[in-house]
Amino acid sequence: MAITRRKVRTLPKRVVDHMAQAAEEKIHSRPVSLKEDVTVREALDHVRNSGKKVKIIYTVFIIDDRGKLKGYLTLKDLIAASPEMTVHALMDGDIINASMS
Repeated sequence: MAITRRKVRTLPKRVVDHMAQAAEEKIHSRPVSLKEDVTVREALDHVRNSGKKVKIIYTVFIIDDRGKLKGYLTLKDLIAASPEMTVHALMDGDIINASMS
């Protein structure tokens, strides 16, 4: 396949456009959240179903009944855990809260 001058001239714009689209997808991606009493098996099912709506999932946020952030875990944490464990046992609860006032 021959590379034309036009293709060479448009390559940087295509690369920049692709990078901008990837960044926008990350910014606009909805977070996936779970209640802390959910098992790993249930959590993975939820992540699978969320994957149909969300483009990128790296972290799952753990919330209480009022929607307050309690902790988080990574997909690696979920995949490596026993299916019967609860996400509460796995989550990292060391979070920093900030408020806008």
